[in-house]
Amino acid sequence: MSLSTGSGTLTNSTDRGRKQLHGDAKGVILVEFAAASLVLVILFLGMMTLWGVLNDYANINKVCREGAREAALTGSEYAGYMKALEVAWVWGLKPERLSVEFYPDSGSNKRLVTCVVTYRAPLFSRNFPALAGKGSLDEVTLRSEATFGWWDFT
Repeated sequence: MSLSTGSGTLTNSTDRGRKQLHGDAKGVILVEFAAASLVLVILFLGMMTLWGVLNDYANINKVCREGAREAALTGSEYAGYMKALEVAWVWGLKPERLSVEFYPDSGSNKRLVTCVVTYRAPLFSRNFPALAGKGSLDEVTLRSEATFGWWDFT
């Protein structure tokens, strides 16, 4: 077996292939960049959505706590409800997605009030309304519960 072509120079059949692949590498890099960018954008959107849901969950805990505290201290569920709506407004929660319920429990010298708050948190529509078509793709229902008491020792 001889590698000579008669001209005295060695030729490799892959030389032409290597040059062609090197020229195609620019296109391959562009395709890889597009695929990687798509994955990174989806990851970014998912992280932003998760951040929004966790933020809403922390905020409904604040709403629930303040509503239960106000209802227990004043003895009025209406006052607790109004306080819960006020705190929800402060933290940017939409009242039409919020549900506040009170469950009183009274004993001989104590008064307990349990406040239950549910909130329908939107997914993509908060940060990226154009992607969701001005509406939420789906909703997550978040729930928080707090119990406050008042004891009268007189």
